[in-house]
Amino acid sequence: MASCKQAMVTIQKVKVGKSESYGDVIGFTGEPGNSAEWQLQFTVAGQSETIRFDGVRDNSELVVNKSFIVDLGPLQSLDLGVTGVEIDTSSADDPLPRATFKITPATNWQEGQTFETAAASNPDFSYSVVFDVKCATNFDTVGAALTSDSSSPDRYLGMWEQTGGAWIARHGLTGAQYQAVFDDLVPKGFQPTILNGYSINGQDRYICVFDKLPSAPWVARHGLTGAQYQAVFNDLVPKGYRPTILSAYNIGGEDRYLGVWKQVGGAAWVARHGLTGAQYQAVFDDLVPKGYRPTILSGYTIGGQDHYVCAFEQKGGAWVARHGLTGAQYQAVFNDLVPKGYRPTILSGYNVGGQDRYLCMFEQKGGAAWVARHYLTGVQYQALFNDLTPKGYRPVILDGYNAVG
Repeated sequence: MASCKQAMVTIQKVKVGKSESYGDVIGFTGEPGNSAEWQLQFTVAGQSETIRFDGVRDNSELVVNKSFIVDLGPLQSLDLGVTGVEIDTSSADDPLPRATFKITPATNWQEGQTFETAAASNPDFSYSVVFDVKCATNFDTVGAALTSDSSSPDRYLGMWEQTGGAWIARHGLTGAQYQAVFDDLVPKGFQPTILNGYSINGQDRYICVFDKLPSAPWVARHGLTGAQYQAVFNDLVPKGYRPTILSAYNIGGEDRYLGVWKQVGGAAWVARHGLTGAQYQAVFDDLVPKGYRPTILSGYTIGGQDHYVCAFEQKGGAWVARHGLTGAQYQAVFNDLVPKGYRPTILSGYNVGGQDRYLCMFEQKGGAAWVARHYLTGVQYQALFNDLTPKGYRPVILDGYNAVG
């Protein structure tokens, strides 16, 4: 029977029971609108991540979605722990009770179970932690490598730059999980700056980055049919909104769309969706001689044929755009342009006929140090993310796609 050499532990969420301490004030309870600030440290096999949560309320859920890649020892077990404090600005912080869990072979964790463990009993605070564990790399009994997660159809690409800012990234989210992240972060001043949808096993998935920054009015939508997308577009554009993010994907053989629109001015622009490869090329050939260039471009497949959603703006600069590339063709374009001072500004992966395809745009410009990768498994993507983030890199392009079809 195969055992696991490397595991991926994902802390999904924290379910809060009681969120505040009221000290020795007998009979005092919080008002329904009261909230607290928590700082939690999640530790898995010696790896730690500290996250602060504002607006913590009784009987609420805190979205975490933090993954740890763990090399397992001979016993094939590992420990998970959660500690923290309620932040008190007027006195000393109040410690939260500790939650612990030991993952062992008896739990069948290598099959991807979801677990929930409650914090120790405490009169002031209560919470539980929900997490899942899956095998990142399987080995047979004699140690020969069998699989990583290469059998999973999801693949990821991205570009990271060594720049700052307050940001949060998530990948592999279901529609409900993405909505929960959105509902948690937007009231805290975050907004989506990267958002792409894709399909895995017929279900929609999302990859995103939220940034905390001031902004003009904005609107975001996901999971739209073509008609719903057009209705949103028709409503917002006359009000001065323009798309800053567009993505399309296939759910059950039908196209679905997401978008973010901002109420800002700028150069003249044109947007199109539902285009076949030939139609996209015709739009491209019409607009580029008029001084337009792609600023948004996403590829997807309907009925076995590649389709595109795009936006063009009337702006200059040295740039090169390609679509419908195989992995080898994309790598050849990359290898040709990067030594000439170009860097990717648009990347998208999609599937045509069971094969991965890529579109890209490169611009000849300077900037911060950067790293780009494509065709990563979920584990490889998380490992790269975990390697680059402590070095000051942040994602500026991310996409998920189906490598099988």
